[in-house]
Amino acid sequence: STGIDRTQFIGQPMGCRIDPEEFPQHEEFQRAVAAHEPFKDIIVYIPGEAKGAWVTLSGKPVFDENGVFLGYRGAGRNVTLRIEAETAAREARKALEEANSRLEATVEERTRALRERTTLLDEVFETMAEGLLVIDADLRIVARNSKAWKFSELPEESWQVGANILPIVDAYVRRGAYDQATTVEEFLTQRKAALAAGKPIVSLRRLDSGAVIQEDIRPRTGGGAVVTFTDITDLKMRQDQLEALSAELGAAKDEAIAANRAKSDFLANMSHEIRTPMNGVVGMASLLLETNLSTKQHEMAQVIVSSGENLLKIINDILDFSRLEAGKLKIVSEPFDLRA
Repeated sequence: STGIDRTQFIGQPMGCRIDPEEFPQHEEFQRAVAAHEPFKDIIVYIPGEAKGAWVTLSGKPVFDENGVFLGYRGAGRNVTLRIEAETAAREARKALEEANSRLEATVEERTRALRERTTLLDEVFETMAEGLLVIDADLRIVARNSKAWKFSELPEESWQVGANILPIVDAYVRRGAYDQATTVEEFLTQRKAALAAGKPIVSLRRLDSGAVIQEDIRPRTGGGAVVTFTDITDLKMRQDQLEALSAELGAAKDEAIAANRAKSDFLANMSHEIRTPMNGVVGMASLLLETNLSTKQHEMAQVIVSSGENLLKIINDILDFSRLEAGKLKIVSEPFDLRA
């Protein structure tokens, strides 16, 4: 059964065909043979010309009637298939252990990298100037940083991961924190419609302390939303102050315009009142020039006429500007001779 001709064994000393390098029980076998003791299931490898064989040897010593050792009587059993199967199983187990070791190393490395990234992400979350909240499609909190609840003036227990945000929304709506919604249903309807259309939402939440928090809501792929909270109390205060100042400036401008219009109306009326008697003075001086006057008198009357006409021109110019400011003067486009 070994595949080796038996003539190669007969008459040969025990172990002559055994490969000592493939003989794990060599010392046990040698001790038993030297002591003429029995041995059982000693595994040995017997090399052959083409292929060797693994054999289990068992033997009992034989003695004559005088107790003289004559040799061994025993049997060998071919266990090549079993040994090969055990060897294959051992190699497979070793390969599996090596693969498991490599896999464990890979998993450990990736776990470490994931832990580092998670730690980094947590640090980024907590060092953000804004509050951050992530909710799923069922309105449950997936993640948030500490500023999310610090900007809320609500108990931290309301902001635990896994909690539903409806109690938070209800508390704010009841306080009138949102100008755009008076009920929870109205609040959710407005935001769900915008998120379903893929549109971001920006709203203001006013707290009892007077703080103003800007909420930026953006839809998540697969449902839910990412919400950032920014404290814009100072910005809103400056904006309100700017709006108040702008209103004051607008009122002051209107008052200035009204005052300027009143001035223009006054000047227009006064210029008209002054021009009427001036026309009388100039007219009478012109009539005086047509009478018998001495040379000195004629010169004096002529000065009165010239001065009056110049003063009338000035009054007419003032009246024109006053009419322009008062909106009472119409400018008409007409052709004229530039050289005339």
